Amino acid sequence: MSAIGVRFRVPPPRRALVERARLTDRLNADPEFMPRLVLVAAPAGFGKTTLLTQWVAGLNELPHARPLVAWVSVESDDSNVERFLSDLASAVRQASGGAAGAETQALLEGDRPAPVGDVLASLVNELDELADPVILALDDFHLADSADVHEAVGFL
Repeated sequence: MSAIGVRFRVPPPRRALVERARLTDRLNADPEFMPRLVLVAAPAGFGKTTLLTQWVAGLNELPHARPLVAWVSVESDDSNVERFLSDLASAVRQASGGAAGAETQALLEGDRPAPVGDVLASLVNELDELADPVILALDDFHLADSADVHEAVGFL
C-alpha cells in the first residue's frame, strides 16, 4: 500500500520520455467537446501512465479553461467498493481544493455507511456543482477486480 497523498497526485513526468503528441492531441479537446469516457488500454509497460501524465501536464498549455484532475492510483484494496469510493471522493476533494467530495466522504464514514447508490449520487451532485470540468483518472484500474466497483464506475 502506498502513501495516501501520493495515490491522489498525478505522477511527475519522467525525464526521458517518448513524446506521444499524436495521442495527447487527440485527448486535448475543448472541454465542451471532451468525451465522457476515455479508456487507455495496453499491456503492462506500454506507457499508459506516461501518456496520461503527458496529457495532464499539457493541459496547462491549452487556450481554454483547464479541467481539474482527480487522480487515483488504484490498488488491489480498492476492490472493496466503499474503499474505492472513499478514495475517489478524496481525490475529487484534493483536486477541487475541498470544494467537492466532502459530503460524499461523510456518507462513507461512520458505523453505517450510506448505500452505494446514495454515495454515487452525492458524488455526481458534487461534481455537477463545480464550475470547472473534472477529469477522473483511474490509473491501474484493473487492480480493482470487483463487480461492485465496475458497476459504480459504470454509473459514473
